[in-house]
Amino acid sequence: MSTLVAVSIPDPETFLPFANAIAGTQVMPDDRKGLLSLCQDPKVKAAYLKKLEGAGRSAELKGFELVRRVHLTLDMFTIDNNMVTPTGKVRRPQVRDHFKNQIRTMYDEIHHDMPIAKL
Repeated sequence: MSTLVAVSIPDPETFLPFANAIAGTQVMPDDRKGLLSLCQDPKVKAAYLKKLEGAGRSAELKGFELVRRVHLTLDMFTIDNNMVTPTGKVRRPQVRDHFKNQIRTMYDEIHHDMPIAKL
């Protein structure tokens, strides 16, 4: 597809106040289950995506350069889980394979939301 999707690992320090305000919760930084719940909350994801879009527009990105869906995760990319190289570069094939179901779901959502062309 010619649309961008993202897998993002939010920083709990800045993400928690933002997500708690959106979801109306009081999740604490040491509450991994609560953090994961916020990452999966549709309202939080929509607000996060809106922030990403705003940052992209501020950077004068073109429409096709903007992220259309985001998957929020707490799983860090590390050398131990083979997601990054020893020099800190993302191993894209491994990340793609690890998140293939989430990526497929995001593209399915985009495809489902696309308007049908009128002929």
